[in-house]
Amino acid sequence: MKPVIGITSYIRKDVFRNYSQVGYEYIDKIEKANGIPIILPLLQKYSEEELNRLIEDVDGIIFTGGCNVKSNWYGEKSLEKEAKEDDLRNKFERDLFLVAKKKKKPILGVCRGCQLINVLQGGTLVQSIDSELNTEVYHKGTGHRIDEKLHKVTLCENSFLKDIYNENEVQVNSFHEQCIKIIGSNLRVAAKCCEDGVIEGVEYEGDFYMAGVQWHPEGMEDQLRLFQEFVEICSQN
Repeated sequence: MKPVIGITSYIRKDVFRNYSQVGYEYIDKIEKANGIPIILPLLQKYSEEELNRLIEDVDGIIFTGGCNVKSNWYGEKSLEKEAKEDDLRNKFERDLFLVAKKKKKPILGVCRGCQLINVLQGGTLVQSIDSELNTEVYHKGTGHRIDEKLHKVTLCENSFLKDIYNENEVQVNSFHEQCIKIIGSNLRVAAKCCEDGVIEGVEYEGDFYMAGVQWHPEGMEDQLRLFQEFVEICSQN
C-alpha cells in the first residue's frame, strides 16, 4: 500500500477571497515517488485530539517553504513585521510538529521547514543573510526559476543525504533570506554551501527519521531521489 504523505500549506489572500495552497511541485514529486500526497490545511482552531487525528492519518509529513519562523522562539526581535497569516501558520505548524515528533512520524523540512526543525530543536537563525553574513552567494534567488541551479552544496560524510545522492557535491536552487546560525539539539549538519559554508541540510540523531534541506528539491527534476527515499521510509514506518 502506498504511504500517505501530508504536505503543509499556507493562506494566500487576494482582493476577492482567501486560498489554502501549496506549490504543485510537492504534489508532483510525491506522486512520482509512489506516495499519496495529501495537503494539510492551516487550521486556526483545533484541539490536541484533532491534531492527533491528522497525524494518525498520514505516514509522514513535509513541512514546506514559505514565511519566516517566529524570531522570538529563538530569543530575537523580528527584523520585519509579521503578518497575521504568518502567525497562524507558525502556531499551527509548531503544534503539528510537536505531535508528529511525539508519534515519531517521519518528517522532511524544505527551506522554511528546515529552519522550523532547527528552531523547534532549540537552534537559532540568521535573520538576514544579506546584512549579517559576508558572502557573495545569492541565496535569496529573487528573479530566478525554481529549477535554476544557483550554487553547490557539499554533502557531509555519514549523512543520509550523502547516501541518497551518492555524490560529494550537488547543485541546488536557492530561495532563502534566512539560514541556520546555531544548530539545534540532536541535529547534525548534513550539507553546507560549498562557497560560504552556510548550513544547507540537517538530520536528526534521534530514533526516527527527521531531516531538512535549505533548497527546494521539489522544483528540480534531478532531486526526485530525495522524495523517493522519504516515501520509502514512510512506507516502512
